[in-house]
Amino acid sequence: MADENLKFIRKSQINLQDGTVISGLRTSFRIERKIGGDLSTAIITIYNASPEIRNDLLTPGTTFGFDAGYKETLSSVFKGIIRNTNAYRDGTDILTQIFAADLNSQIMPFISKTISNSKSLIDLISDLAFEADIDIAVMNIQGESQVGSITFLTSFRDIMRELAETFDFSWMIYDGLLYVFESETGNTQKPVFEVSAKTGLLETPILTEKGIDVKLLLESSIRPMDIYDVKSGGLQLSQAGLEFNTLVTTGFGRQQALEVIHTGDTHTNMWFTEIQGLRL
Repeated sequence: MADENLKFIRKSQINLQDGTVISGLRTSFRIERKIGGDLSTAIITIYNASPEIRNDLLTPGTTFGFDAGYKETLSSVFKGIIRNTNAYRDGTDILTQIFAADLNSQIMPFISKTISNSKSLIDLISDLAFEADIDIAVMNIQGESQVGSITFLTSFRDIMRELAETFDFSWMIYDGLLYVFESETGNTQKPVFEVSAKTGLLETPILTEKGIDVKLLLESSIRPMDIYDVKSGGLQLSQAGLEFNTLVTTGFGRQQALEVIHTGDTHTNMWFTEIQGLRL
């Protein structure tokens, strides 16, 4: 959680697979993570990196981690693979831009598999993850659901999307690992995060037909499927949700994070986390 006294002492660094750490340079970033089969993506821009960093270290195919935070709370916000880079001049600065995807950017393989006998949903997902070479971080769903004989001839992502819709669970790939939770509960393994002025709430929360969207000071601990509770005296209705006034203005309620976007620049006031919420 961001300490209000440290909110302007911002830090970021890139950790390369060979142990090299790139830090101390002006850096801006935009990281997007969502529930479901959409891969996490990152666009990271480094100002005035050395020719060695630009040409030899930050190359397509390189695995890296990106940490961001504050003086004493630097933590990981992205792990992935560089897909492309672009270097260009802007005035007196040379900018190196990295376009990256989640570690499992190759993890949507075609799966050809036949299940002959009835199998529990948990066992089926475990088998599919093994076939796709994806390690499971969390599997927190009801175990009694059974899947009959079935044949799969499609991608891991499409299979998981169909299963999630049929059996009502949420899932995502996060830093190369698979997370599966009950849709109605979200990630109950983490404490509920309170969104308020004390935890960095920056703007009036926006009430939509799905839930409550918030913008707060960069909070790297927030992940999709995490649960948060909005504590704010104000509320703004989105234009798209005006017809839902009577239905959704009865109370805030707890929210599940559907999408999390981290945006920052070490040398400007931009240092935000935006969360799209779904009311539980």
